[in-house]
Amino acid sequence: MQIFLNSLDFEEIKKMPLINIVLYSTVGLLFLILIFFIFKRLFEKNPEKISQQKLISVEKFTIDALEIINASADVKVMTNLLLKNRFSKLNYSVLPGLIVNESNLFFVSNIINYQVGVDKIIIDENISFLKKGKILKQNYFSKSQFESLFKFLDKKFSNSKIVILVDDRIDFSQIDNKTRFEIWSQGEIIKKLRQNSQKIYVPKKIIDYFSSINHFIKEKNA
Repeated sequence: MQIFLNSLDFEEIKKMPLINIVLYSTVGLLFLILIFFIFKRLFEKNPEKISQQKLISVEKFTIDALEIINASADVKVMTNLLLKNRFSKLNYSVLPGLIVNESNLFFVSNIINYQVGVDKIIIDENISFLKKGKILKQNYFSKSQFESLFKFLDKKFSNSKIVILVDDRIDFSQIDNKTRFEIWSQGEIIKKLRQNSQKIYVPKKIIDYFSSINHFIKEKNA
């Protein structure tokens, strides 16, 4: 409004017909609305894209670790699952892997991979490596996401183990685990799977169930 009125002499405005004043006012208002929406579109981010960016992704070394476990015991393994989760603020959760036989069901995080020269590993909201006095944050674990995943899985599979997977080469004395989740190495999981004592699960049913709710599979088939 002010932009247009400043450019006109007051006497000229008095001489203008009312319809012209209304026209200038309307054009000015529409111009301001247009500017508002342009700036809004420039600075407003798509919520769906934000959610996708914030979800963790499954790392290749996790897939490799699960393949080793799969080859070392009579089990069924799934990896890289995108699950609709009402407990998650992002509406979805990424499950890096599940391992099942008749006696055991493990849901695992991305593996904490071995790195040379790391003095300490801190598991808190994220995973951080303390190396030569520097803190190196890793982007493949989120405690809040894992907790919402725990709520979703524990409701249906209360006898399962939801654990943080750790590379066999890492000394557990180096790990400061500030979460409520257990840490298990590949070797410990393989040993537990080989015991295969009490029959609790039907592995095929578990795999079929998670295949049916895995949105990564649904997106590929769409």
